[in-house]
This record gives sequence, C-alpha cells and structure tokens, in this order.
Amino acid sequence: MERFTIDNRSNASSIAVRQSLRYYTTVAIIAIVAMMCVSSMCRAQSLTVRTPAFAQPLVEQWAALYNASHAADEQVAVAGRNQEADIQITVSRHQAEQLGQTTTVFGRYAILPFVTAGSEAARTFGNKHLSKSRLEHIYFALDDEDDEFGDYADAAKGMSVYSGNSQASVANSFAEFFGQEAAAFRGKRIQGDDRFVNVAVSRDAKALSFNALSNLYDLTSRNLRDNIQLLGLDVSRRLQSALEDNDLDAVLNALEQEQDDDVAIANISLSYDATNPQTVAFISWVLTEGVKYNHQFGLLNAPEALQAVK
Repeated sequence: MERFTIDNRSNASSIAVRQSLRYYTTVAIIAIVAMMCVSSMCRAQSLTVRTPAFAQPLVEQWAALYNASHAADEQVAVAGRNQEADIQITVSRHQAEQLGQTTTVFGRYAILPFVTAGSEAARTFGNKHLSKSRLEHIYFALDDEDDEFGDYADAAKGMSVYSGNSQASVANSFAEFFGQEAAAFRGKRIQGDDRFVNVAVSRDAKALSFNALSNLYDLTSRNLRDNIQLLGLDVSRRLQSALEDNDLDAVLNALEQEQDDDVAIANISLSYDATNPQTVAFISWVLTEGVKYNHQFGLLNAPEALQAVK
C-alpha cells in the first residue's frame, strides 16, 4: 500500500513537470511570434531611403519634417548600410537605368574640379581659365591629343586624377558631361563614398579631382572646406565672381540663372517602386515640400518639367 502511494506521487510529479514544460514552451513560442510580428510591423511602418553621403543631410531633414506630420505607420528613415531600401537616391542616368525602377527628378547638382590648396597640382592648374575641352584633356586619357590641348595633356600626365568607383559616385555624371566613360579617367579610382576622394587628394601633392558642391563646401559656413582649391574655369563673369567670393549660395544662384556650358550639372533623382501607395505619397511630398530645402543642402532646383514621374 505504501509503495503504491509513492508511485502515484512520482507519476503525478512527472505529469506536472511535463505540463509545466509544455506551458513554458508555448509561452516562449508566443513571445517569439509576437516579436516577429512587431519587427514586421516596424519594417512595414518605415519607408527607407538609401542615399550617397552628400545628400544624406537633406534626406534626414525630409524624414524629420515628414515624420512630424504623419502617422506612425507612414514614417521615413535613412536606410542602414546593409538594409534594403524602398527608395534610392540616384545621381546619374547610368545608376538609375541599372535599378530599372520608376525615377523622379527632384533637383540637380553641380560638379566642380578641384585640387589641394598649395599643392603642385594647384600651382600647375589652379590659376588657369579652363574650358570644357581643356578639362577633358586634363582628366581623361584620350586617344588623340591634338596640338591645341596637347600641353594640358602633357602636364596632366605627371598628375593623378582621383575619381570615385561606386555606382553612387558623381564620377559617372562627370564623365557623361564630356561624352566619356568613367573608365577613361586618368589616375586612380577610389572605393567607397565620394567623401573619401577629398581625403585621397589631400594626401597627394600631384592629385586632381572633382566633386559635388555639397562635398566641396561646408553647409554651415557656406564656404569651401579646408584645403580645397577649385580649378579656374572659363565661365561667366557672374559665376566667376561667386566662385572667387567663396559663397555657396551665390554659386547656386548664378548656376540657376546663368547655366554655363563649362560646368557639369546632373540630375539627382528618386528611384522606387511606383506600385507602393505609401512610397508614392512620400514622393509627392518631396516634390512639393522637400525640394524647398535643396539650396540649404547644396543642390540646385530642377526645372518643373523634370519633376515628374518617368
């Protein structure tokens, strides 16, 4: 009788343990599913925008303003480094075509050639008035170096041209401006964002390069960044004055009012899936409200005809 009682207690204890395990297992599964749902909701509630560094301050401004006036399920954020993006800022026709999505132009950006102040490259090219043709012979390895520009080509052979090597580099648009391929640049290609081009040039006394205004000018002071010297260009008197005055806003205004054929200017666009209503709503907001901040962040305004879904 006593043995029977002990066995019953043992069985009861075993059953209780199994029931307890099943309970906690169920609770754990429910918690994991809930976390997955919350994570999924967070992804669904945030549109992500991938952008090159020179446009990131603008996109951050958009996100702050848009999020403040929209519900939690309509928020916008800058995409993380390894995060998939719903919208991508594209800086060249080639990059937009590679994505194969709907593209909307929201602004333009100017690309200017530069050297490090006081460098050998600055002494060689810094004080000249360079036309588009002369720039082409300096920056590209051309098959036929004609007599008119041969001296510029010869001087460039002792220099190194640094250019970005990513899909998001302005190097593609700068090459397109001359009717060239990015592979035709003299010198060295730099991996990563175009900000690193400035760093590479600063370390080489014989280096030349080019960059978007937002990478050349400090957006707070509105003056050129430290040690940046622009190459002298054969441009209108008004633009030349703005460049010499070291005033970003004057440069932007001059470029918009007197577009110069010797300055590379390219469209900056949004590439996205137009079947997503949330994305389309944000794009519409950018074209009416977001573009008001183009100048603040070193971009030119695009003609209204370009601000349309293509």
